[in-house]
Amino acid sequence: MQTNTMRQLLLAAGTLGMATVSCSALAGSTYAYDGTVPYCTQNGSSYGNSYGCAASTTGEASVTLTAYSTTKTSSGTTSGSGTIFDKAAVMDWGSGNGFGIDNKVETTNANAPLHSISDITGKDVMVLSFSSSVVLSSFKVGWAGSSNGYDSDVSLWRYTGSSAPSILGNTATGMVSAGWSLVTNAANVLNNGTVSSGLDATKAGSGSSWWLVTSYGTLGTSTTTGNLSAGNNAFKLLSFAAAPTPQGSTKVPEPASLALLAVAGLGAFAARRSRKQV
Repeated sequence: MQTNTMRQLLLAAGTLGMATVSCSALAGSTYAYDGTVPYCTQNGSSYGNSYGCAASTTGEASVTLTAYSTTKTSSGTTSGSGTIFDKAAVMDWGSGNGFGIDNKVETTNANAPLHSISDITGKDVMVLSFSSSVVLSSFKVGWAGSSNGYDSDVSLWRYTGSSAPSILGNTATGMVSAGWSLVTNAANVLNNGTVSSGLDATKAGSGSSWWLVTSYGTLGTSTTTGNLSAGNNAFKLLSFAAAPTPQGSTKVPEPASLALLAVAGLGAFAARRSRKQV
């Protein structure tokens, strides 16, 4: 009799554990602009403008896109060989191409490839600022330099600092020191190519509210490594996918662990009961 009771208890605990794990699965959203569903809307059209994008899943984090480029020199002049980040303009080139950047050297009437996210005349960065912490799982390139006579080696960065990042007036070295951390590089991305972040969306340590999409070498080394090189890159950001950062810390047991503890506890209880009845 006791054996049957214990089996029933263990089965119930296992069922509870599986149900809990199933309910803990993370949702996710895509953020994009296309001609049919404008998830992203424009706020201004010149330097310092932005695009606000709603999540494809109701209730998840919204995001704001802003742009900067190294077009300011230490003397305060504007130059394509500057080292200090200044405001740039986010430009929408449609559902087949994606978002690009016009900086103050290129002007807002720039032609391809300069109106993309590039490192040809100033080093451009696209900033993704989410309303809450997310794990960015991937982003998709629309128009790519590698498919159009240029290069498109790209990088994804995540902010891990304790306060909001300062980009305007900062340098690449200063930004890295402040908490920008490289997530991944990808070489020779083609039109409509997807770049995976490689991050584990189930780990709280993988999340951030601030992300950067840029050309390879913009915040780090510009030395050629394998197929990665700096100085001739151009691409446009078509879309990206993210999921909410998991809550809690390593001190809080996961649902599956709680289920295992429940099983162990039930086993111990059944054993004690069996000894008492002998």
